Amino acid sequence: MGIRVRSLEEYREQINLPKPHMVSDFIRKSTKLFELYKDRRGVLLGAMAKETEALLEEKEILIEEHSSRAAEYVTRLLMMSVDFRRGLSCLRMLMPGNLKPGH
Repeated sequence: MGIRVRSLEEYREQINLPKPHMVSDFIRKSTKLFELYKDRRGVLLGAMAKETEALLEEKEILIEEHSSRAAEYVTRLLMMSVDFRRGLSCLRMLMPGNLKPGH
């Protein structure tokens, strides 16, 4: 099941595509991510490729597997902060092995 390529214009912000570029051109050039085909009336439709769907499923599984660890890091970050605002530099301290910049 696909969606009309013309109606994908409303998702421009979600894929972060600047205005002069057309969404349909983006989809045509991204052949590994999307499949294009025409229906019986000749309307151009686009759908995610099987590989893309597999990658999205894998992403969801990884997020689910690591959500408790991510919550732990966020909790540590908030505990280090008084007003719940902290710079990005403190994230390095939370990471395993305390990575140093440039490594």
